[in-house]
Amino acid sequence: MTVAVPGRGFTKVSINTSKIQQQSHAIRVLYEHAKALGGSSSFLPYIQQSFDILIPLVHFPYSSDVRSTSAQTLGTIMDVACQAGEEQGNMGYVRTYFPPVIQTIAQQLSLEDGTNDREALYALADSLSEVYYVIHRTRKSHPEIVNDFEFSHAEDSVRYCLSTLTACLGRRSKIIGLIMSSTLTGEDERQDYLGQLEMEQELLTPLVDSIGYALKLLRTAFVPIFEKYVLPILGPKLEDQSDVRATLSAVCLFDDVVEHCGLDAAATYAPYLMKAVVAALEKHSDEKELVQASVYGIAQMARHASSGVLSGHLPNIIHGLLSLTERSKEDAGDDQYLMEIAASALASLTLLGPFPDVKCVPRERLVHAFLSQLPILQDDDEAQICHAGFCHLIETGIISLSEESVRVAKIIGDIFVQVHKEGEEVATPDTVERLSSILYQMQQSLSPSTLQLAFGGMDTDAQQIAASILREVGLSRTRIVTP
Repeated sequence: MTVAVPGRGFTKVSINTSKIQQQSHAIRVLYEHAKALGGSSSFLPYIQQSFDILIPLVHFPYSSDVRSTSAQTLGTIMDVACQAGEEQGNMGYVRTYFPPVIQTIAQQLSLEDGTNDREALYALADSLSEVYYVIHRTRKSHPEIVNDFEFSHAEDSVRYCLSTLTACLGRRSKIIGLIMSSTLTGEDERQDYLGQLEMEQELLTPLVDSIGYALKLLRTAFVPIFEKYVLPILGPKLEDQSDVRATLSAVCLFDDVVEHCGLDAAATYAPYLMKAVVAALEKHSDEKELVQASVYGIAQMARHASSGVLSGHLPNIIHGLLSLTERSKEDAGDDQYLMEIAASALASLTLLGPFPDVKCVPRERLVHAFLSQLPILQDDDEAQICHAGFCHLIETGIISLSEESVRVAKIIGDIFVQVHKEGEEVATPDTVERLSSILYQMQQSLSPSTLQLAFGGMDTDAQQIAASILREVGLSRTRIVTP
């Protein structure tokens, strides 16, 4: 083949493809070893060497397989480096290599041919998202790992992602136009175009996720990047909802801006989001992912935006959220997350939020809708917010312990099982302490028959954990009272 060689111009060269195949195979072997060994001391000596070898191979010009496999392996190496850093108490490798890894993958992402090699394009996008996710997850306990992640790194990463995303949306627009046209020769051709549309849709998810993770890492500092790069491309998709997946991408990132980028950003962009959410819920109620993102946006606007943004649409929003919480969790199937986030948004608007005295729905119905979806299990962040709110509603008397003793005990018991037995972070230590006090209060104030009925509704594991906690709380209070 003829290639451009620096210093020699276009030169005819021969490529030994068996060597390239061996290279790709060796990278896959490294991936499997890293995956199997994790953060153990056995792989620790090879982390730096692996980063140094793999980063240049992401730009390997002669094989998309080598490029994509290198990027995927970098995601695993980053995960392993985080695990090893946790065990060794040293996040040096993670802190050093995070910026060059994301810059390298993001840059190559923008250089890939999305028309002829979609598999490589998706692999790179997915790898970038994976690296960001690993960093976002680990940062909660080790904030120092992003000390070397600068504004310019995030800006370059987002710029490259949006270049690829723009091309993807362009291809989707052409495909949608062909599907809607009258020139198709038959059902086979239509199905072929639908398959292409699905592949482009799969690419959008990791691209949007990567931008979202960069936003969450920078928070308020991300606003200039959002205004310069994201808003011009995805802002119009909030109003023009002809491509639902493009609108979903926009809604997700506007949700993140309202939630993470500060009160000024929430005040600026919540009105845009509100219009899109109302339109999406009216026109695309059968598009579950868009409905989920819209409901999540309502929860964030209730917490971070002014009440005026929501007040004009309040009755319709509340009745829409109530309709999403009507089924039981047992019957929800794949809709469980949607039902939980709807209950969270409903409580954030009314019981815990800016409209506590809303007149369009009785408070009892709102309380029932909220309690029917507790505990929240699908999203730890939402769970912590809702379970803290659950405590507040009990402590302020909005939820009556005497009237709701069975449901309250069941919810508390289920939360305790998730925290103490399953190790899930569905409640903060402070919330767990408040729940323990509420349980103790129930033991002290309820009649024996009511108490027996309430505790009898708990699962066996919950009963055992609750009994242990009650003994502990009782002993601690006895020590406080006794001279």
